[in-house]
Amino acid sequence: MSANKPYKKPWSWKWFLARPAYKRFMVREATSVAVLLYVCIFLSILAKLGKGDLAEFTACVDALKSPFWYLLNLLLLGGALYHSITWFNLTPKALPGKPFQFGEKKLGPGALAVLAGYGPWATVSLIIWIVWSVLV
Repeated sequence: MSANKPYKKPWSWKWFLARPAYKRFMVREATSVAVLLYVCIFLSILAKLGKGDLAEFTACVDALKSPFWYLLNLLLLGGALYHSITWFNLTPKALPGKPFQFGEKKLGPGALAVLAGYGPWATVSLIIWIVWSVLV
């Protein structure tokens, strides 16, 4: 006597093309590669600066001024921005159903996304922009 096994529907490798929400999910997951590359480039530049050899750092920065690197950085920035925005938009969905309460005020999911994601992002970006403007 053989045991009956449950039927398992075979999955195609292009399962994510079935629905627009799946496509957006896969694009968002793919943009994590852009974030990774962006961080690797930044850390390699910092490593060269950390060695203390200013000539090597200057050569690296000069190499990054080519049109290829400008285009690559622009594409990576677009991917990183898309990844960040979709991440902050997902934040309220991952939290419990009840709104957060601060004293007498209750914050809904939209306000929480701004408070936890977009607010600090905008603040840090503004600080970096001000410091950069003063130094350069």
